[in-house]
Amino acid sequence: ANSCRFEDGDTAYMHKTPSGSPTSARIATVSFWFKLGNINNNFSFFTANKAGLTHPATFKIILRDANGRLELQHDDGEAENDYSLRTNMLFRDPSAWYHVVSAYDTTQGTASNRIKLYVNGTQVTSFSQEDYPDQNLDLWLGDTEKHSVGHDAAYDANYFDGYMAEFVYIDGTQYAASDFGEFDE
Repeated sequence: ANSCRFEDGDTAYMHKTPSGSPTSARIATVSFWFKLGNINNNFSFFTANKAGLTHPATFKIILRDANGRLELQHDDGEAENDYSLRTNMLFRDPSAWYHVVSAYDTTQGTASNRIKLYVNGTQVTSFSQEDYPDQNLDLWLGDTEKHSVGHDAAYDANYFDGYMAEFVYIDGTQYAASDFGEFDE
């Protein structure tokens, strides 16, 4: 009852262009719930585009392939990825709700602490692709570029199909999954 329905065939999505600079270009948290509609290649949950570069440069949270692997990715605008984490966990159940928290702090000295991914309250530690960002990488979140929910802002494609609820972007803090919602015994 409190979710948004996205239909990929309708090319519907939500977007916002922030009006100022982020509190931190290196520390942020994104949290949302989703339930799949159609199972397809390359659904975009959230993207932020950096304009004015040779190659589209984006911050992405996507469902990468037909197998349904969740991927966190940052494209540097030079046709290279600054980081890419792709889960071994598959997301293919259209009857299930999934809670995703991706928490970023690129100031951390240990590479695996720079991005933490949680699904349904459990930290994901098994990845089919695991390339962490360099220390102090700017994420391109919260700046004055277009931020899209349900579509890839850089390519104007990869529309999400399903339900999304409680989408939260937090600037300047790396939160854990336990900081969102409440547990019902």
